[in-house]
Amino acid sequence: MFLHVDINSFYASCEKVFNPRLAGRPVAVLSNNDGCVVACSPELKKLGVKVGVPYFQNKPFFDRHNVHACSSNYALYGDMSCRVMKVLATFTPEVEPYSIDEAFLEASLPEPGDYGAFARDLRATLLKWTGLSAGVGAAATRTLAKLANRAAKKSPGGVFVMPRDAAEFLRGLPVGDVWGIGERLAERLRGQGITTALQLAETPQHVIRQSFHVGVARISQELLGRSCVEPGDVEAPAKSAGCSRSFCHPLESPEPLREAVMHYAALACEKLRAGKLRASGVNFYFRHFDDYATRHQTGGFIFGGTPFSQPLSDTSAIMRRIAPLFAKAYQPGRKYRKAGVLLYGLVPRGVEQPDLFLPRAETPRADALNDFVDRLNRRHGRGTLFRLSEGIGRPWGMRREFLSPRYTTRWQDIPVAK
Repeated sequence: MFLHVDINSFYASCEKVFNPRLAGRPVAVLSNNDGCVVACSPELKKLGVKVGVPYFQNKPFFDRHNVHACSSNYALYGDMSCRVMKVLATFTPEVEPYSIDEAFLEASLPEPGDYGAFARDLRATLLKWTGLSAGVGAAATRTLAKLANRAAKKSPGGVFVMPRDAAEFLRGLPVGDVWGIGERLAERLRGQGITTALQLAETPQHVIRQSFHVGVARISQELLGRSCVEPGDVEAPAKSAGCSRSFCHPLESPEPLREAVMHYAALACEKLRAGKLRASGVNFYFRHFDDYATRHQTGGFIFGGTPFSQPLSDTSAIMRRIAPLFAKAYQPGRKYRKAGVLLYGLVPRGVEQPDLFLPRAETPRADALNDFVDRLNRRHGRGTLFRLSEGIGRPWGMRREFLSPRYTTRWQDIPVAK
């Protein structure tokens, strides 16, 4: 069974945890330089304020409604995210961070298994240990668990377990509300007469594959209760950028694990620059094998991270921030199975305010170098240029023993006419 945990109004909730005077009061978290609203508390949402509105234009409205405005405190948000993930790991080692305030969990309870009680216990523990409230959805697949969380947010108890037969739930759900179906894709699906999640689930696979990419086919299978989508298959929310992978075999020494973390950091940085963004902090994690009970066992999941003094998108600079943290977090004697990197606190590139008392974190020369590397890799294939800290042989990479030649993207593999 999969569970999806999503912290309610994460940034604003973090501010309220340490300032009791904000209880019941509308709170707005602002972007760098206090320009726009990037997060709203539930009380602020009820006033009709939406993310993205300029602060200075709405200040009279905020003053009239006693709105408390906070500058973005990414050091606090990043650390609270680490705490949340560590609490989740006490219930199961199978934790998949999806964004700074979201995670998927995989749990297997002895039959008959009361997953509703398990989710309520998890939610109560999270609230007690961190002060943060969350919605928890449980279902047979990650896609259904994500949808179950939508229902959980509207439930007084904050928990919803998807029934085995989800047809009735999916019947009235617009197809655009399904995880992984964006607005453009939803429009194409509606053009084919697929307007609800249930219709997508019931459409034959060969019909979907003829008109759409394989990701849509996988989502339709997930809606039927067949697990085939990983968190990394669906782009994380715009508030974060990340990369995670399972290894082809367990890693037992620090060097290959470090290479993997650096490689995933490089891929996450590439996503940042593609969106013309910089990050305000980084979190990373790795999971290891061991013998664990169903819950209340430490281990299995190691988490670390740090905020940046200035927003970054330079791969080398971010790797330098991760390196000392990795050395502290690594535990010898473990068999590691997966690693991931998450960059959070994203801000548009070029609008961040430099610190007058610190040297500039990223120079025009570094920006030009990264842009050149990205262009070259897009043209000649990912990995044409890379940092040595990412490793050369990468024996921890995906197992692809039966990979066919890359006939159209690699010079050595172009077919030769004889």
